[in-house]
Amino acid sequence: MMRDNTKFIFFSLFPCLIYIFLTQAFPIAYGIYLSLTSWTLTSTGTSKFIFLNNYIELFYDLRFINSLRVTLIFFIFALLIEIAVGFFLAIMLYKLKKGRRIITALLLIPFQMTPVVSALGWRTFIYNPLYGLLNLFLGSIGLPKQRWLSDPSLVLPSIIIYDTWAWSPFIALSLLAGLMGIPIELFEAARIDGASEIKIIKLIIIPTLKSLIAVVALIRGADIIKAFATIFTMTGGGPGYLSEIINLYCYYVSFIDLKIGYGASIGIFSFILITLYYICILKVLIKGE
Repeated sequence: MMRDNTKFIFFSLFPCLIYIFLTQAFPIAYGIYLSLTSWTLTSTGTSKFIFLNNYIELFYDLRFINSLRVTLIFFIFALLIEIAVGFFLAIMLYKLKKGRRIITALLLIPFQMTPVVSALGWRTFIYNPLYGLLNLFLGSIGLPKQRWLSDPSLVLPSIIIYDTWAWSPFIALSLLAGLMGIPIELFEAARIDGASEIKIIKLIIIPTLKSLIAVVALIRGADIIKAFATIFTMTGGGPGYLSEIINLYCYYVSFIDLKIGYGASIGIFSFILITLYYICILKVLIKGE
C-alpha cells in the first residue's frame, strides 16, 4: 500500500518536475555552461571552453565593478527606504478607522502597473526637465529646475524615489495583514500599563512582525538585485554608467556587444548574489524561530 502511494505521488509530481527542469534547472545549467565558454555571436568558428576565465575577467572589468557598486547602492538604500516607508504606511492604515478599504485599493495600483509603463510615466510626466511636474513645482516656489535623470548626483536617488513609490505599498499591505493578525488584547494591555505608541511598536509590533519583515525583505531584495525594465526605461544606465546595474550591463554585453559567454558569466554572478542573499535571510528566519 505504501509503495502504491509513493508511485502515485511520484507520477502526480512528475509534470511539475518536468516543468521546473525545463524552466528553471535547464536554463541555469545551460547558462553556467555558456559562462565557461568564449562564445560570441560575431565569431564564425566554434566557441572554446575557457573554464573560469570569464569570471576572472569580471574582476578586471571596471565597467562591471561599477555596475556592482551601483547595484549594491541601489539595493541597500531602496530596500531600507521601502521597508521603512511600508512599515509607516502599515501602521497608519492599521490606525485608520474610516476609508481603509478605499486607500488599500488605491495602494494596489503602483505595483500592479506594468513596470515599463509606470517608469515611462515617471520619466515623461514627473522627471521631464522641461514640463515635468517636479520641475513645475520647483519653478512655482522659485527654485531652479533640475535634470533628475541626467544629473550624476540625482539620477540614482530619483530611481530610488520611483522604486519606493512603486513597491512600498506592497510592503505596507503585507505588513498590514500581519498587524491585523496581532491580538488586540496585547495593545490594550500595553496601553493600560502606560506604554507609549513608540514602546508598543518597539516591544510588540516589531518582534511579532520580524519574520514577516524578513520575508518581505527577501522578496523585494531579490527583485531589486535583478531589476532591469524600470532602469532601462528611465535612463538606459546613464548618464554615463552611473545608473547601470548588473543586469543592465549583462544585457549590453550579451545583446549589444554579442559576447554571449561573457554575458552569461555576469548573469550567473547576479544569480549567485541573489542566492547568497536568500541564504542570509533564511538564516535570520531560522534563528527567529
